[in-house]
Amino acid sequence: MIEELEKRYKNNLLLFKKYLPNIYEVLKNNSNQNYQLHFNKNNINISKNGKLIYPNNTKEYFNTLISSYKDRGNENILEYKMKFLEKDNSKKRFGIDVVHFIYLTKMKENYQNIFNSLPFSGNEELNQDFIYTGIIYGIGLGYHIMPLINKYKFRNLILADIDIEMLRVSLYTIDWIEILQYFANDNTKSLFISIQLPNNQNSLKDAIFYNLYNNQPLSYYNLGEFISYADEDMNDFIYKLRYDIDNRLYGIKRGFFDDEKWGLQHTIHNLKENVPILTNNNIQVDKNKFVFVVGNGPSLDNYIKIIKKYRDNAIIIASGSSINSLYNYNITPDIYVAIERTIVDYDSISDLPKKYLNKIIFIGMNTIHPRLFAQFKNRYMFLKPKDAGTNFINDKEYKILNHSNPTVTNGALSLTIALGFKDICLFGMDFGYKDKKNHHSKNSIYNNKDNNYYKEEFKDEIEIEGVNADTIYTDTTYNNSRKHIELLIENSSKDINIYNFSNGAKIAGTKRVINSKDIKLHKQTIDKKRVLKSIKKQFIIYNKKINIDYNNINKKIKILQKEIKKYNNKNITIYEYLRFFDIFYKLFREEFVGEFQYLKNLFNGTIVTIMGIIYSYISTNKDTKNTSLFINSSLKILNEFLKESKRKISIIENSIDTPFKWRDNG
Repeated sequence: MIEELEKRYKNNLLLFKKYLPNIYEVLKNNSNQNYQLHFNKNNINISKNGKLIYPNNTKEYFNTLISSYKDRGNENILEYKMKFLEKDNSKKRFGIDVVHFIYLTKMKENYQNIFNSLPFSGNEELNQDFIYTGIIYGIGLGYHIMPLINKYKFRNLILADIDIEMLRVSLYTIDWIEILQYFANDNTKSLFISIQLPNNQNSLKDAIFYNLYNNQPLSYYNLGEFISYADEDMNDFIYKLRYDIDNRLYGIKRGFFDDEKWGLQHTIHNLKENVPILTNNNIQVDKNKFVFVVGNGPSLDNYIKIIKKYRDNAIIIASGSSINSLYNYNITPDIYVAIERTIVDYDSISDLPKKYLNKIIFIGMNTIHPRLFAQFKNRYMFLKPKDAGTNFINDKEYKILNHSNPTVTNGALSLTIALGFKDICLFGMDFGYKDKKNHHSKNSIYNNKDNNYYKEEFKDEIEIEGVNADTIYTDTTYNNSRKHIELLIENSSKDINIYNFSNGAKIAGTKRVINSKDIKLHKQTIDKKRVLKSIKKQFIIYNKKINIDYNNINKKIKILQKEIKKYNNKNITIYEYLRFFDIFYKLFREEFVGEFQYLKNLFNGTIVTIMGIIYSYISTNKDTKNTSLFINSSLKILNEFLKESKRKISIIENSIDTPFKWRDNG
């Protein structure tokens, strides 16, 4: 038996050398002696540091495991239930809503007409005989891999493990040629093997997300997860992945063409108005001085006395609508931060006195409407990640602020850290509410019945832990905002101190404080003029020529339209559609790179959504005639979208769309 295992290992190693050379380079090194194959009669197990990884009778364990995966209904996730996956109470949201198009009203109407003409209720479950993408956590003995492939006919498979030794063991126990041949026989199928890199706990997680986001966006509509073993380290990794995945998937729901086009228009107009951009020059501010980052949550009212008392001891940064609350409390912030690309932020400050605004430095995201920038004498901007405007600038000299979305508090805190400050106090950053009618500061515009911002209450969608270990309510946007705050803190310098005076959601990485004396605010002094002057020096004017290559853009769009026509036939099947998608999306990625990367931002969200709608229908409908009709109708809509996009791009430099007209037509 030992000889047979050694022979299989050598054969598999040669296969990896030929087909997976990068992994082979790691495997060829000496194995870790803490891992041993363990034999008990005809049963093989793995021993790690003297402890067996699997239960006794491993073959029976794997048979039970494979049959125990259960469908999680409309979340389209298969999982092997384990308690460690439920460490918080927030809802796990996978997949995306393929009905809501937000601004794409014409496209929405077109799809509504198609749905009305076909026998589709929208409630059908995915065909579980087929899973578009599977993630298998844990390779180990490998007995589960080929049975899962045979059962679910994966188009894409991600094999993930936290230790190279758990891959090495499989070289003794299974014949990898079967797995490799399954994917090699069809060039539209893919196998992705990712192993945790030493001393980099985020490498495996990032590799999985990169693969899904860039290569397999349809995975979000039909993604299966499988867990083959669960020791402490694997449990910890999967929990972190599950915690973070909602943040990443949240982004796939955004970025429709109209959103990105407006952001690009605004960026170009702001560049023409010479609004300086945050750079990577890292000019040192007085980093040991306190900064107050102010949100507009209900707890702001509880701590306004502290802000008033120490406003001369710290830099005050107002996030979004909190500027209105601060004005009503007779507090002038030093800096105002906004991120919304719509006219909403301009409207929210339009009634504030010009004299008040002239005292404030405005730092907005590049997507901000030009009219808002025009209201300030001191105006600057920072770049949004994964944005059409940012990629249009395409210059490494300027700093891109990661985790600066989805709410303005993300942008404000990311900016504060990027400017170099080390001691940061959070006020009114609640990300939730105990009473859904008490959702913002009582002085907020959201509580004024005389304006368009009034909100009577929020819906309590998600329960999460509050700072006092009690339960508070939040929604998807606020919860994602909180998670991005936590990721921002986790990825920032360890010598940053973030003190949370807010009284809402618990924020990992912050220190909960109530009394200002606990952090000795009363002992701090600050020369605000000098600090603000050093902040301004970190921004410079963009001095390159603004150039949109319309001819090349039209050529690239025509290439995509030509590919669509190849597959637009009366009897197209689900398998032909999937082949079309793989080829079309690969072509799309290849065309929109380099100086045309910003076009990928413009098109990606809408294209993936259309593709996802097609897949969502054809994966649940068994009627081949209706399937073909729906695919052809959808491809026609995709072609019309590309045609209309060419027209919209041709005027992008010289216009700002109707939804953003200045109210006085200025």
